[in-house]
Amino acid sequence: SLDYLENARQTMALGSLGNVTKKYIAGWARYQKHNRPAEVVLMIDDVEVARVEANIYREDLKQKNIHPTGKCGFRFTDFDSSRIKRGAQVRVKVVDDIRDLKNSPYIVP
Repeated sequence: SLDYLENARQTMALGSLGNVTKKYIAGWARYQKHNRPAEVVLMIDDVEVARVEANIYREDLKQKNIHPTGKCGFRFTDFDSSRIKRGAQVRVKVVDDIRDLKNSPYIVP
């Protein structure tokens, strides 16, 4: 059934939205079943504004055994910063995954 497929797809990725500023939006993401870098999509007010690969080294994630190499951080720097305004909804998720990463959506205070 379709429900089964949706539930199966939901657990494809793990990760979290960390910092949201006008200069950058950062966090981490990884696939659950393999260690290839995840592609993360950034949406602001339901408009896709950028995609990046989550391949930045994060010592903290390696030490916590969240990822074997620690290379699962992401940082968006190339986006229209004027979209980061009060009340804006910032969302990140792994491409093709059904669920947002943890702490997403973030509403700009």
